[in-house]
Amino acid sequence: AVDRVTTASLGDAREALTNAVIDCIKSYRTNILASSQAGFLSLPSCLRLFPLFILAMQKHPAFSLDSRTTLDGRADAMNTIKTLPLDALMYHIYPLLCNLLAI
Repeated sequence: AVDRVTTASLGDAREALTNAVIDCIKSYRTNILASSQAGFLSLPSCLRLFPLFILAMQKHPAFSLDSRTTLDGRADAMNTIKTLPLDALMYHIYPLLCNLLAI
């Protein structure tokens, strides 16, 4: 998606992220859950957080449509996304939240 921003518009990259989720869930439903109930979506545990991460990624400064994001800030955010390892990137996109009452 970061590479798509450099060749196309920001809106196209955001749409590509949304289409990735739609295509993944659609192909899972047609190939794996052919006999499932209509109107009921069942996802395996490995795919349940995928839409959440894509939504969080669309709100990240690299893909945000907010006019307050500067070009330098967007470029830095895109560079961070491209260079972080996957485990660190997951916490960068969607931080781990903890209960303050448990501390």
